[in-house]
Amino acid sequence: MHGKIDNRLAKFFLAWLLAAATAAWHVPGAAQTYPDKPITIIVPYTAGTLADLFARTVGNELATTLKQPVIVDNRPGAGQVVGASVVARAAPNGYTLMVAAFPNIVPQSIQKTLPYKGNLDFAPVAHVATVANPLVVSMNVPANNLHDFIALLKANPGRYSYGSAGVGSPIHLFGEVFNVAAGTKSVHIPYKSFQTALIDIGSGQLDYGFMTFAAMQQVALGKMKVLGTPGAQRDPGYPQVPTLDEQGMKGFTAVINYVIMAPKATPPAIVEKLNAAINAATSSEAYASKVRAAGGVTVQKPMTSAQLAAMLSREEDRWQKVVKDQNITVE
Repeated sequence: MHGKIDNRLAKFFLAWLLAAATAAWHVPGAAQTYPDKPITIIVPYTAGTLADLFARTVGNELATTLKQPVIVDNRPGAGQVVGASVVARAAPNGYTLMVAAFPNIVPQSIQKTLPYKGNLDFAPVAHVATVANPLVVSMNVPANNLHDFIALLKANPGRYSYGSAGVGSPIHLFGEVFNVAAGTKSVHIPYKSFQTALIDIGSGQLDYGFMTFAAMQQVALGKMKVLGTPGAQRDPGYPQVPTLDEQGMKGFTAVINYVIMAPKATPPAIVEKLNAAINAATSSEAYASKVRAAGGVTVQKPMTSAQLAAMLSREEDRWQKVVKDQNITVE
């Protein structure tokens, strides 16, 4: 298994370096003068989402550091495929970037026709945050803790449903790995957005789901119950909410990694300049305090672009296996 991962990672790096070298040949000195015009960060989700928050917070810092305006452009649709397509086709010069949410790297596995080839059409730049979505259930579900909830699902296979923001979205995949780990069977209900799924959990039309920490407002109002978080540690803002791991699902984690990506042939020198600037931005207390306020957000130790590529390769292997084992496809 390790040999397979290393092999794929080596091929990924070789393809990127060859493409980047070709691009650099045609734009000599580009890295030395970069940036000399505004930079655009594509957000493949609507305004007000976590991806949008990260893009705008990082963008503000980058504008100061790089002394050029940073424009945030929301291009939502098709589980980030619309926005990603724009970036995949953009000139590889560091002026068009994207905030991507992983494991939404797997659309190429579940959609037969795409205008890009997943990781191979992007250069990893920097990691900006990790998010753990809490497991929430409807007030109609007769369980108040994880142990009782799993017992309920096992006793009623196929009776309860969980929602997502669409087939292949992170919260869909989290629901799948939860059922596998717990040995349960539930019905997946794909929605056009997690907000709609959250509303239906609150009204009792949907049983459960791995929603954002916006759900905690509904929990406080008594409209749903929270059973735990799938992160490695409890969220500092909600220390009363235990992790799934500490409740018996040992080693279970299912988190969304938000990263900055560039077109695949972006010269390595530009990628590294962006990596350093973004890492400086995300290492500040001002950044941490702003994004942590959203709930469930962890700012990890800064990574080099190479470390990020390695992490994404491991993540891709994990979620590709889920897609294959659970036979997840979009017709």
